[in-house]
Amino acid sequence: MARKALTVSSIIEGALRPSVLLEHLLTSLQNVTHLEFSLVEAFNYAKEELLKIRLLANVHKGRETKVRKVYVEVADEKNADLLQTFLRYCPYLRDLHVHFVRYVRFDLGLVNRLSTFTFTCEASSTAQSDPRQPVDLSYCIDLHGNVVFRKRPQAYNCAQLRNLALSPNTAFPLEPVVLVAVETKDLGRQFLIAGSRHNWSKLRSLCVLLYAGNLDQTVCPTISANYETALRDFFAKLLNLVELNVSSFHFSDGVDFTELLAAPALRRLRALSLPPCGLRQNGAVRRLALGLSDIEDLDIRLNLDGRHESCSSCSRELVIAPADASAFRLGSGRLTLSNVPNLASLNFLECLQVSCLRFIDVSAGPRFDFHALAKVVRYGNILHSLVVKLQSIGFGESQQCRT
Repeated sequence: MARKALTVSSIIEGALRPSVLLEHLLTSLQNVTHLEFSLVEAFNYAKEELLKIRLLANVHKGRETKVRKVYVEVADEKNADLLQTFLRYCPYLRDLHVHFVRYVRFDLGLVNRLSTFTFTCEASSTAQSDPRQPVDLSYCIDLHGNVVFRKRPQAYNCAQLRNLALSPNTAFPLEPVVLVAVETKDLGRQFLIAGSRHNWSKLRSLCVLLYAGNLDQTVCPTISANYETALRDFFAKLLNLVELNVSSFHFSDGVDFTELLAAPALRRLRALSLPPCGLRQNGAVRRLALGLSDIEDLDIRLNLDGRHESCSSCSRELVIAPADASAFRLGSGRLTLSNVPNLASLNFLECLQVSCLRFIDVSAGPRFDFHALAKVVRYGNILHSLVVKLQSIGFGESQQCRT
């Protein structure tokens, strides 16, 4: 009886096969309405599980689950097919969150019967959508890969800056907001108008994407000094922002991100992701360190998509002085360095007090290898989590490394 009374089931990263889980939902766990599970089957097992799930329709004719809300982690395309078949047994499903480990094209047909659909992905989308096309679910997924869709009233978390500025009927997007800007001559004016036309004061999470107006351009567009006033005015309206992602919003030489975001806004941030070019100006790293008094997640990365293949500003040398690094108060938080192309040295990590460090460089010729990283992080007396992703780790190799 106790098992039948269960209404929430969470089996994230569990060993229970999806066919076995579904059989329990159809028999002994019929009252479960909220389900969390993982689909990470190897290719051959996924094919086998797909067949077993289809056969359950014959074994339990006419039976269905009462599941209304699902969070599921999906490894790849074959497991996505497995999910589609699994969900046929969930006719009452209204809220679905699918989290992909790798970017996968997902059949959106079932979304029509949902109230809320969330799509998240650990890997960046490499789809080459035109950022100026009308906003729909496929558009949002292709541009960013992290999407929230609500059916009634229809709303997305993704919005075009142009529409927010110039179209009076454009609704304010859902959280977490993904704002798509296209490089045009009136970009600054669009930020000014959108900032004034809508109420941004309650927004807590924002990601800003900047795309080139020319669809054939492969170099990341950058924000020039001409837009500084407009951006300062826009960021000043973000009174309660705690998460900001500008890793796909690049800056020209001479533009200092830390001067665009006023000190009060910096103090409120708990999570910040930005490109290396935002920190290249003299004093920028120290200003950021002193301003981010309560930061928990700092992410510095070169985030390239399917259209943009390089950033000329990010390719220039980024110097992080040990004295400036020591001013960061990350403590129990996390620092991510991802594909930073021209980091001058890793010595600053000796002075940085942080409990979690992620170091990623998947380039063919990384500037620093694992030995160089290990040499400096050994001084981190509060470091308890180190995540490293390189083309080759080379534990047993003796190498001469820059630090």
